[in-house]
Amino acid sequence: MVFELQGAVLEPLTRSNIEFLRGHVPVEFQHEILKLGSHYFIYALAPISENNYTFIIKDVVTLVNGSVSTQTLEQNFSVKGPLVDYTIKPGAVLAQEDTEFTLTLNADQDQIISIGDKNQSSVTLHPGSNKLVILFKDLNPGFQAIPIGKYIVPFYAVKEIPIPPSPPRIIYILPERIEETILLGHDRRLSFRIVNLGDRELTQIAFNYNSGKYTILPSAISRLGINESAEFNITPKQKDQNITDTIRITAGNESAEIPLNIRYTTNITTPISQNNTSNSTQQGYYCEELNGRVCASSEQCQGQVIPAINGDCCSGTCIPKAKQSYAWIGYLFAALVLMVLVIVGGRYWKTKHTKGDMLKKKTDEVEKKIYFFFF
Repeated sequence: MVFELQGAVLEPLTRSNIEFLRGHVPVEFQHEILKLGSHYFIYALAPISENNYTFIIKDVVTLVNGSVSTQTLEQNFSVKGPLVDYTIKPGAVLAQEDTEFTLTLNADQDQIISIGDKNQSSVTLHPGSNKLVILFKDLNPGFQAIPIGKYIVPFYAVKEIPIPPSPPRIIYILPERIEETILLGHDRRLSFRIVNLGDRELTQIAFNYNSGKYTILPSAISRLGINESAEFNITPKQKDQNITDTIRITAGNESAEIPLNIRYTTNITTPISQNNTSNSTQQGYYCEELNGRVCASSEQCQGQVIPAINGDCCSGTCIPKAKQSYAWIGYLFAALVLMVLVIVGGRYWKTKHTKGDMLKKKTDEVEKKIYFFFF
């Protein structure tokens, strides 16, 4: 027996959530529960004795009328009639490798069963237990149901889905998208470049776009050699209408696209693009759009300085820088010379007086000796 639980199941289910009853008496069934993809499958081997049973799934957290609710699900079933000719285990598979099945033939003679859709192969069952292996390499990725005899076995093969390689880019566009915000009434040079990254020359390059709102020049080129590039200019026809479009570029069998989004604003604090998260700077604008001027190196701004694409933008007036005086260097040099003269002069004066005092002392001693000699 295989049961499929359909609907939203918000919390995982295990064997402990499963119960079988005969009347009100719990009975043991050989069973398993598996989650294959987004669905739960419960398979069980039915008992030999005939009777009425109840299959119960307890504590199922699901959605009822959009609200989370815990439910107990019940399903009545009966076991009656002759014994099945053969059973299969497991009844559902989460496959990550080759899967082995046990098929038990409840008969005295061999029986041939088919495997797969449209009877792709067959196997002979002998009385008693038989082994059957389904090769993992033969399974498709994801969910599938495989016929094995009279049973339909749910499979979920856990394998990577092969992704076909993307064709190499032949037409390369710089930038990959154009996202600009322009002050109302102002112009902005908008352009993009096409590069031929292929191994052959591109010919008859043309554009498909909303020509009613803007133009692209040159409108087409006849050829573009290998690794060569060409630049194209975008000119809006209306200076106050936003433009949202996709430019499609074709060159023979090759094609490429570039998204275009041009917005006009009267607010200079509007960021230039979605990638610019700062509202306190105008770095997305040229100084001329901000009605300012970039001062020369010999000038300084008398007013507010706003960062812009082409430099610091002065919203006031550019005035000549005041010439810097170097007279203080001369004064400092003169002061140092004067200090040196004072120090040298002081030492000389001290030395001179010290020598005079010593000479006077010696003269006095000589005079005393002469005086003593005569008296």
